[in-house]
Amino acid sequence: MHMKDKEAYQIIRKAVLEAVEIEKGPFNIFGRGSEPRVTLDRRLAAVLRGLDIPRIYISGYGANYYYPTRVLETAQKLLEGKLERSRYTLIIGQQSAWLLDKVEYKELAERLSAMH
Repeated sequence: MHMKDKEAYQIIRKAVLEAVEIEKGPFNIFGRGSEPRVTLDRRLAAVLRGLDIPRIYISGYGANYYYPTRVLETAQKLLEGKLERSRYTLIIGQQSAWLLDKVEYKELAERLSAMH
């Protein structure tokens, strides 16, 4: 039986808040020489909306909020094994983090591997 989306979102929110505590600041995510930072896809941004997470706002085209990569990477490790019954997976790239449907992710990975 699959986990309900709402339950998965709560688990993800808890893991991110725990990761913030583990990673403790200061977070250097502004300006030149900043630590690695990522933007969030719409789904992940919606799940994390309202949480007290270190972030900066940079005006311009596209996503405007940037989050410390190390916080999301730690959350990803904390989530290992906890979303197996969920339809979602947390993916972290060099510039963005996504909360993807596992089926969508598998199809995307297959398309990308076919291109190379």
